[in-house]
Amino acid sequence: MSPDDSIVMDDRVVAQDRARDRVATGEDREMVEGLVRTKERASYAEPLMHRHDIAVRDIGALHRGERRIDDAYRRLIEDVMAVAEADYAAARAVMRYLPRSFRRAVAVAAAVYEGIHDAIRRNDYDNVRRRAVTSAPQKLALATSALCSVTRAMPRAAAL
Repeated sequence: MSPDDSIVMDDRVVAQDRARDRVATGEDREMVEGLVRTKERASYAEPLMHRHDIAVRDIGALHRGERRIDDAYRRLIEDVMAVAEADYAAARAVMRYLPRSFRRAVAVAAAVYEGIHDAIRRNDYDNVRRRAVTSAPQKLALATSALCSVTRAMPRAAAL
Protein backbone atom coordinates (compact mmCIF):
# COMPACT_ATOMS: atom_id res chain seq x y z
CA MET A 1 0.00 0.00 0.00
CA SER A 2 1.38 3.38 -0.97
CA PRO A 3 1.21 6.46 1.30
CA ASP A 4 -1.40 7.91 -1.07
CA ASP A 5 -3.55 4.79 -0.58
CA SER A 6 -3.44 5.18 3.21
CA ILE A 7 -4.56 8.80 2.93
CA VAL A 8 -7.41 7.79 0.64
CA MET A 9 -8.37 5.06 3.10
CA ASP A 10 -8.33 7.58 5.97
CA ASP A 11 -10.51 9.93 3.92
CA ARG A 12 -12.93 7.04 3.26
CA VAL A 13 -13.09 6.20 6.97
CA VAL A 14 -13.97 9.81 7.78
CA ALA A 15 -16.59 9.84 4.99
CA GLN A 16 -18.07 6.55 6.24
CA ASP A 17 -18.24 7.91 9.77
CA ARG A 18 -20.04 10.99 8.52
CA ALA A 19 -22.48 8.80 6.57
CA ARG A 20 -23.21 6.84 9.75
CA ASP A 21 -23.81 10.10 11.65
CA ARG A 22 -20.70 9.57 13.74
CA VAL A 23 -19.21 12.84 14.82
CA ALA A 24 -15.46 13.10 14.38
CA THR A 25 -13.71 14.65 17.33
CA GLY A 26 -11.36 17.58 16.96
CA GLU A 27 -8.50 15.16 17.53
CA ASP A 28 -9.71 12.95 14.67
CA ARG A 29 -9.90 15.93 12.35
CA GLU A 30 -6.44 17.10 13.44
CA MET A 31 -4.96 13.69 12.62
CA VAL A 32 -6.63 13.44 9.19
CA GLU A 33 -5.72 17.04 8.33
CA GLY A 34 -2.11 16.23 9.22
CA LEU A 35 -2.15 13.30 6.81
CA VAL A 36 -3.60 15.46 4.04
CA ARG A 37 -0.96 18.16 4.62
CA THR A 38 1.74 15.47 4.34
CA LYS A 39 0.29 14.32 1.01
CA GLU A 40 0.25 17.90 -0.27
CA ARG A 41 3.91 18.33 0.67
CA ALA A 42 4.97 15.25 -1.27
CA SER A 43 5.57 17.32 -4.42
CA TYR A 44 7.31 20.24 -2.73
CA ALA A 45 10.74 19.89 -4.37
CA GLU A 46 9.92 21.16 -7.85
CA PRO A 47 8.53 24.56 -6.78
CA LEU A 48 11.41 25.02 -4.34
CA MET A 49 13.95 24.24 -7.04
CA HIS A 50 12.21 26.68 -9.38
CA ARG A 51 12.16 29.38 -6.68
CA HIS A 52 15.94 29.06 -6.29
CA ASP A 53 16.60 28.68 -10.02
CA ILE A 54 18.01 25.18 -9.58
CA ALA A 55 17.26 22.55 -12.22
CA VAL A 56 17.73 18.79 -12.14
CA ARG A 57 20.69 19.20 -14.50
CA ASP A 58 22.29 21.48 -11.88
CA ILE A 59 22.09 18.68 -9.32
CA GLY A 60 23.79 16.38 -11.83
CA ALA A 61 26.48 19.01 -12.39
CA LEU A 62 27.06 19.20 -8.62
CA HIS A 63 27.40 15.43 -8.48
CA ARG A 64 29.92 15.40 -11.34
CA GLY A 65 31.89 18.26 -9.79
CA GLU A 66 31.05 20.61 -12.67
CA ARG A 67 29.25 23.04 -10.37
CA ARG A 68 30.07 24.30 -6.91
CA ILE A 69 27.70 24.61 -4.00
CA ASP A 70 26.49 28.21 -4.18
CA ASP A 71 24.15 30.38 -2.13
CA ALA A 72 21.14 29.46 -4.28
CA TYR A 73 21.72 25.77 -3.58
CA ARG A 74 22.29 26.44 0.14
CA ARG A 75 18.96 28.32 0.30
CA LEU A 76 17.23 25.47 -1.54
CA ILE A 77 18.53 22.92 0.94
CA GLU A 78 17.53 25.14 3.89
CA ASP A 79 14.01 25.33 2.42
CA VAL A 80 13.89 21.55 1.96
CA MET A 81 15.05 21.08 5.56
CA ALA A 82 12.41 23.58 6.73
CA VAL A 83 9.71 21.44 5.09
CA ALA A 84 11.10 18.35 6.79
CA GLU A 85 11.28 20.16 10.15
CA ALA A 86 7.64 21.21 9.78
CA ASP A 87 6.77 17.57 9.12
CA TYR A 88 8.70 16.47 12.22
CA ALA A 89 6.83 19.07 14.28
CA ALA A 90 3.50 17.87 12.84
CA ALA A 91 4.44 14.28 13.68
CA ARG A 92 5.29 15.28 17.25
CA ALA A 93 1.94 17.07 17.55
CA VAL A 94 -0.03 13.93 16.66
CA MET A 95 2.29 11.39 18.25
CA ARG A 96 -0.20 10.84 21.05
CA TYR A 97 -2.52 9.17 18.50
CA LEU A 98 0.01 6.47 17.73
CA PRO A 99 -0.04 3.15 19.54
CA ARG A 100 2.08 3.45 22.67
CA SER A 101 4.56 0.92 21.32
CA PHE A 102 5.36 3.20 18.32
CA ARG A 103 5.76 6.55 20.08
CA ARG A 104 9.33 6.12 21.26
CA ALA A 105 10.59 4.82 17.91
CA VAL A 106 8.93 7.68 16.02
CA ALA A 107 10.32 10.27 18.44
CA VAL A 108 13.86 8.89 18.16
CA ALA A 109 13.70 8.61 14.35
CA ALA A 110 12.46 12.19 13.99
CA ALA A 111 15.19 13.50 16.29
CA VAL A 112 17.99 11.58 14.56
CA TYR A 113 16.84 12.57 11.07
CA GLU A 114 16.53 16.17 12.18
CA GLY A 115 20.06 15.89 13.56
CA ILE A 116 21.28 15.10 10.06
CA HIS A 117 20.42 18.68 9.12
CA ASP A 118 23.26 19.88 11.33
CA ALA A 119 25.61 17.52 9.51
CA ILE A 120 24.44 18.90 6.15
CA ARG A 121 25.21 22.41 7.38
CA ARG A 122 28.64 21.29 8.64
CA ASN A 123 29.30 19.86 5.15
CA ASP A 124 28.54 23.30 3.67
CA TYR A 125 25.29 21.90 2.19
CA ASP A 126 27.11 19.40 -0.04
CA ASN A 127 24.62 16.60 0.30
CA VAL A 128 25.29 15.44 -3.27
CA ARG A 129 28.93 14.34 -3.03
CA ARG A 130 29.31 14.08 0.73
CA ARG A 131 27.33 11.98 3.14
CA ALA A 132 25.75 13.74 6.09
CA VAL A 133 26.06 11.51 9.14
CA THR A 134 25.60 11.75 12.85
CA SER A 135 28.06 9.98 15.09
CA ALA A 136 27.00 7.33 17.58
CA PRO A 137 27.40 9.75 20.52
CA GLN A 138 25.31 12.36 18.67
CA LYS A 139 22.61 9.77 17.96
CA LEU A 140 22.62 8.72 21.60
CA ALA A 141 22.21 12.32 22.74
CA LEU A 142 19.42 12.96 20.21
CA ALA A 143 17.65 9.73 21.15
CA THR A 144 17.91 10.46 24.87
CA SER A 145 16.48 13.94 24.39
CA ALA A 146 13.62 12.59 22.24
CA LEU A 147 12.76 9.90 24.77
CA CYS A 148 12.75 12.43 27.59
CA SER A 149 10.45 14.67 25.55
CA VAL A 150 8.02 11.81 24.87
CA THR A 151 8.01 10.87 28.54
CA ARG A 152 7.38 14.47 29.65
CA ALA A 153 4.66 15.04 27.03
CA MET A 154 2.67 11.90 27.83
CA PRO A 155 0.89 11.00 31.04
CA ARG A 156 2.91 8.40 32.94
CA ALA A 157 0.76 5.43 31.91
CA ALA A 158 0.56 6.53 28.25
CA ALA A 159 4.31 7.13 27.84
CA LEU A 160 5.21 3.58 28.75
